[in-house]
Amino acid sequence: AGDHTVVVTADTANTVVEATKENNSASKQITILANNTPADLTVSSLVKDKETVNVMDKVQFTATIYNGGTTTATNFFIRILLNDEPLGEDYKVAELIGGGSFKLQIPYAVTRAGTNTLKVIVDAQNNVEEGDENNNEMNLDFTAGTIARPDLEIPAEGGLTLNPGRPQPSTPFEVKVKIVNSGNEAAGTSKLLVSQGH
Repeated sequence: AGDHTVVVTADTANTVVEATKENNSASKQITILANNTPADLTVSSLVKDKETVNVMDKVQFTATIYNGGTTTATNFFIRILLNDEPLGEDYKVAELIGGGSFKLQIPYAVTRAGTNTLKVIVDAQNNVEEGDENNNEMNLDFTAGTIARPDLEIPAEGGLTLNPGRPQPSTPFEVKVKIVNSGNEAAGTSKLLVSQGH
């Protein structure tokens, strides 16, 4: 256990005539964990699949969950927050071995313009005894812009009226529909469907 240096050397028997022998070796520092270290759950990376994000875009975030200990972590939960509000239910993980990792996909349709913050918390319910309890979360800030889009809406109040208000059997009546474009771009030609429900 501990820090070690791995050294590799080419042509150790010096059988090759080379232009230089000064580049025949390379080394790398590695850390070997002690046996039976506690689980250490972290979010090692958090990225999104789009460089530029606008309101109404569908974005996929990917969180890499890593266990830096040697002990298997079992039955823990991952919590996703967007602007400090839960994004769905906590995600349960049955098992993550020591040194293991996996990628969690987080789909989201952007609704708010401006700065947003996605937060991923691993072991959110504190089920796992860890070597470090202070490295369980990661934030990703992103800015959502706005682009011109129409938004056709039938208002809840006054959007659909009947004349007369209480039609009688076998008596013609008039249906009035109010459609509002609450977007910031003109809407093209579209069709209105009026159907009979039950």
